[in-house]
Formats: sequence, C-alpha cells, structure tokens
Amino acid sequence: MPCSRVVIIGDGAFGRAIAERATARGIAVHRLLGRRDNVDGSGLTAATLDGVDVVIDASTADAVPANVAATMRAGVPMIVGATGWHDRLDVVREYVAQHHGALLHAANFAAGVLRFTHLLAEAARRFPRRAGYASALLDTHHAAKRDAPSGTARQLAAAIEGAVGTRPEITSLRVGHVPGTHELVLDGPYEQIRIVHEVRDRRLFADGAVDAASWLVETPRAGVFTLTDMLADEVPA
Repeated sequence: MPCSRVVIIGDGAFGRAIAERATARGIAVHRLLGRRDNVDGSGLTAATLDGVDVVIDASTADAVPANVAATMRAGVPMIVGATGWHDRLDVVREYVAQHHGALLHAANFAAGVLRFTHLLAEAARRFPRRAGYASALLDTHHAAKRDAPSGTARQLAAAIEGAVGTRPEITSLRVGHVPGTHELVLDGPYEQIRIVHEVRDRRLFADGAVDAASWLVETPRAGVFTLTDMLADEVPA
C-alpha cells in the first residue's frame, strides 16, 4: 500500500519541511499539528486520523510518549523523528506491543548518517587506543537545537563504544544556522585523522522521514523499527 495521506505532529522547522517534501512527492498532508492542537496527544484520535496512512512525529521529547500512545490506540503506524526521548523507549515499545502497532524511530533520517556510523565504528577499530590514538566526537548544530549532545552524536558514540569498548568524549556546539555536522577526531602522537559528515540542507532529514513513512506502510508490519531495518539490504547491521 503506497503512502498517500499523513498527519505531521510539530509545526516547527522540521515539521514544516516534512510537510513541504511530502506535498512535493504527491502525499497529502491531512493535518500539521502544533503544540496547542495536540495537548497530551488529544489531536490524535481514531476520528481525526480516519483515512490517514501514517503519523510523523516531529515534535519534542516530552510529547513523544503521549503521542505514541494515542496514535497506537487509533491503529495508525507512526514515524518518530523527535530526539532526546530514548530513556522512555521501553514505555514506547510497550504501547506499540499492546496495540500490535508499527513504529519506526530515528535520531537522524539521513541514510548517509547510518553509513557514516558504520564507517566510524570501523575507523575506531583501525585506530585504537592501544595504538596510541585518542578519540573525540564534535557535534555542531544550529543555536535553536534543544538537545546536546544530539541524538545522532549519541548514536555515533554508542557505535564506537560497541566496536572498541571505549566511548569517545562528545563536545557539542550550538551556533548560528548549522543544519548538522558530526566529526570524529582520532588523535595519535604524530598524526590526526578527521572524518566528517556535514548536512548542507535540512531537506535531507525531511526526505528521509518521508522515505521512512513510505517504507513503514508499503507492507503490513508490526513492531518497533529503525533505519537499520529499513536499509537492511544496503547497510550491514
């Protein structure tokens, strides 16, 4: 079943960008819900979501659990693009399981970031601490970004820790209008290696969220998924 009609939670820059990209790709935006439209998930009912293929949450961390609970009760699949809420992941999983629902979440919807994650894990293995290399992550975003470190930076750090057993220190910078730049620094006694992923346009994230919505509804699914599941044929686990 193709994705043809969505509801987007969050009328900030990310939510508006998703609405723009969805419309450009022929997907109808049924509603774009701001905070006042959806207090504690009140805008997400079986009636308001009638005929909607998928809900995309681009709101804030504190709103995610209530939004998931309401969307699962309404029986609609969901994409979660808000960050900073993963300490509630067990609760969210329970909501999804209770209603046999489907949810895909990502800290970053750029497929290139998932590839970058695997690249950094491999780089950390090849330049280990035992060979004299110290590692650090630099996390740079626009001044309005609320969470620091970003969800992407935490994802990268976790992948590196999983590869070598040591979690790199993260330094976060919030300045200007930077969409998102992440850099791994591997510093040795006589050399330094830098690996950088730089987003040039926020439409990258918005297109990725629309891609995820299309993937989630094209085949009947149940459970909690990530971009790794979506890109399983392309990116190694």
